[in-house]
Amino acid sequence: MNSAKSRSAATNKREAVQDGFMTTLRQALEHVGDADWLKTHSPLESVLAAGGDRPNPSAAALPNIGIKKLDDRLHLIWQEWEARPKTHMQTLLWLAVRQVPADKDFSHAALLLLTYFDDPRPKQGQLIGELALGKSTFYRHLDAAVQKLEKALIAQLRVSLQLEMPTARPLIGRDDLLQACFAQLQQGGVVSVVGASGLGKTALGAQLAELWRGPQHNQQVFWHTIRLQLTDNVQHVIHALALFFHQQGLSDLWLYLAANPRQVSPAQALAIIRKSLEELSQAPPLLCFDEVDLLLPNELDENENHIGLRAFLEDLAESPRHGSPLLLMGQRLLMEPHRDRLFTLNRFGPDDVKALFQQTQLDLNDAALDAVCDAAMKHTRGNPLLLHLFITLLRVGDSASTSLAQLSAPSSLDWFVARLRRHLAPKEQDVLDEICIFDAPAPEDLWRKQGKVLDRLIDLQLVERQSKEAVAVPAIAMLPALRAAFYRQLPAEVRDALHVLTAQSLVERGMFTHAAHHFVLGHQPEHAIWVWYAHREEEIKQGQALTALRIFEPLRFVSMMHERDRRVLVLTLSNLYYLSGKQESGLEALDSISWPAHQPSSARAHELRGRFLAMRGDMDRALAEYRANLETISAIKPTKPVTLRAELARRLLFHLSDTSAARREALIAQTEVEILLGDIEDYDGQLELAHQHFAHALHAATELDDAFCLATVYEAMGCLEIKRRNLSAALPCLEQASKYHRAYGNQVAGVGLPKILTGYGYNLARRYDEAVKPLQEALAFFQDLDQPYFSSSAEGYLAEAYAHLDRLQEAEDLAWRALAREEPRWRGQSLSVLAHIRRQQQRFEEAEPFCTEAIRLAETTQDLETLAPAWQVLAEVYADWGKHAEARDATEKAIGLYAQMGVQVEVERLQRFA
Repeated sequence: MNSAKSRSAATNKREAVQDGFMTTLRQALEHVGDADWLKTHSPLESVLAAGGDRPNPSAAALPNIGIKKLDDRLHLIWQEWEARPKTHMQTLLWLAVRQVPADKDFSHAALLLLTYFDDPRPKQGQLIGELALGKSTFYRHLDAAVQKLEKALIAQLRVSLQLEMPTARPLIGRDDLLQACFAQLQQGGVVSVVGASGLGKTALGAQLAELWRGPQHNQQVFWHTIRLQLTDNVQHVIHALALFFHQQGLSDLWLYLAANPRQVSPAQALAIIRKSLEELSQAPPLLCFDEVDLLLPNELDENENHIGLRAFLEDLAESPRHGSPLLLMGQRLLMEPHRDRLFTLNRFGPDDVKALFQQTQLDLNDAALDAVCDAAMKHTRGNPLLLHLFITLLRVGDSASTSLAQLSAPSSLDWFVARLRRHLAPKEQDVLDEICIFDAPAPEDLWRKQGKVLDRLIDLQLVERQSKEAVAVPAIAMLPALRAAFYRQLPAEVRDALHVLTAQSLVERGMFTHAAHHFVLGHQPEHAIWVWYAHREEEIKQGQALTALRIFEPLRFVSMMHERDRRVLVLTLSNLYYLSGKQESGLEALDSISWPAHQPSSARAHELRGRFLAMRGDMDRALAEYRANLETISAIKPTKPVTLRAELARRLLFHLSDTSAARREALIAQTEVEILLGDIEDYDGQLELAHQHFAHALHAATELDDAFCLATVYEAMGCLEIKRRNLSAALPCLEQASKYHRAYGNQVAGVGLPKILTGYGYNLARRYDEAVKPLQEALAFFQDLDQPYFSSSAEGYLAEAYAHLDRLQEAEDLAWRALAREEPRWRGQSLSVLAHIRRQQQRFEEAEPFCTEAIRLAETTQDLETLAPAWQVLAEVYADWGKHAEARDATEKAIGLYAQMGVQVEVERLQRFA
């Protein structure tokens, strides 16, 4: 990190912080072929192994661009990077590029490969010419590609869920206690270790963890330290456990969280945890929770996050764990201890103190040793932490024994730290100041340039490394009590500057929630808000929602420079309140500020207010908010690209007299407006009006004779006709869309998507035998591209066709495969297919939960195209089950939804059978 001089400068210069992670990524891409540069300069090199998912490196996923010369080059780039030996960082970037999803307009993965991975690197001007793109279009696509790569990279890293493990060190005077604790752990029970600050609870726990893992490390240990505002909520613990089990090859909890990132049920998670522990019963893991006393209520406050986590840990303690013990460490008991399973740490006695000094590197004769031990015992009262600091003072040349002899009372931790500062070199003090800012293990690579200083501090036992065998990311930390003492002695201005520098370092490594925490502590709340808001989806998926709420909630009462910052804060808080089920707090936050008309933030505010009112049961007001949201969106969207194109057309006409170019821009604007208006009518269930707008768009695009515009219009018309169940009109539109997409080089939209839409249309028309071929071809196409999103879609629709053709086993295999891809958009459809299969198998009790889960997911995302069929399948399940009243109710639900969507064909069909 930076020196004290830099820290002072940072205090005086509060600049807006850009997305440091994106900067780090762009720098890594610029040097992706230079392994030495990446090892020396990239912060991401040290956080590579932290994450959960690792794509299969052998899966074929060659993208293409639709231009033979460039596709041949892509093939060579692919072969070279597949075969070459790669560093960790290069492997990370290579795997992330493979996960970049295809766009219907352009292959962003191909663009990344051509721009950054080709050797020698082409000049971008040359590449722009080969792609036949305008310069602004090229850079727009490249920027979009890097943004998609950033999301893929963060999804792999999962750095907010880094697991930790303190290093085990030899203990003094604790052998009997160690063996007694370990014996109780081996019985699989709940063991509690309590003791005052500095007595070595964490050290004892680390030694127990090392014993549990054994010489061959064939048994695993999960370690979680409770840290206020950061790791003291049930969501974070559940996600950390999910990563732990995922790394053991048990991914049920991991998949559950991926499918339900916004609605995590502790009860369901605990059931999955019990199942995972049962599968590990032959080598049960040890589950350790440190600093658990922080979850206990104090005299003034009872934190609801702590209540939830205490309840979860109590349920875990009472649950069958199949041999997995629970180790709880803290200054006070978290829960009622079992008999013979409570262990209390005591202070060192004189013999322990003498044994400790005999292990040190101090050169003392017997008389000097006795004198020092007497002084140490008198003024530390046998506290191991203070004794270690006393020894450290002697090692750095302090006459501590003489100074202590002059004192009339035992010395405090702050006294030792203040005296120690006098004897540390300035660089050593700087590094300790920087480390004490971190309230969680800090990435060791931050001090790669101060390696000798860091080694010295580790040797003095002021800093310790996390166990290299047990954690993926090299990290260092200070003991909590020692860290707190160093932190207290920092001047306020230095402390604020260090928090800001720490936040910037964490942003570079993708730890956005922790970065926001430090920005707030550094009195830069605006930076905290924008950094987290930009990466909120990724952080929510890592279980950081409750942590973020704790960080941002106090900011409601902090004055901010710009009203836009406050609006983003309120939107952030409201979304977090929604995830927490706190509708009243969300409505209060939204009503606390004014929302300008026709702004994107106002549209989002209307949407959230509608959700909160619906949660409250106030449906009339909720619907009014949804309508206001739609009106705002309708007012906003045309005013951006369309207004710019219209202004450009005016300038071309009146300033340059270029009527041809002006007409072209105006026709593009007209096409975009008509498509947007068609989408709005489609959304509102007015399918005939939508068709009229698409027809106007087609007229403008035809006059324009632009392949991209024509492809977009024909695709929209094809989708609309599928929704109207007018397959004879839909198929020619999809063929035209395919032709025009392929004309400008978009193979994904030109080949794969039309086949999916064709198969989908056949399914809706009940022509399942005709749906099979295009869906099989689409699935093969997207599997070759290794595109999970579109593959999941093709698998779900093909499973539906098979299910109706009585090919039940094939249908079930495909449906489960689609679910395993963890694509939320398609989960409801696959669940409906499984419900249909169970109905055909007369297994109605299993069919019903599949339907209800599909309905829940679709209602969450307001996905009517999935919701209506799910209710329809549920009605069929109830009808065959003999539950006729329930079947009528479900049918009415489906009819209402189809009517809302404007799909009269389905309404009439259901009414005939109601």
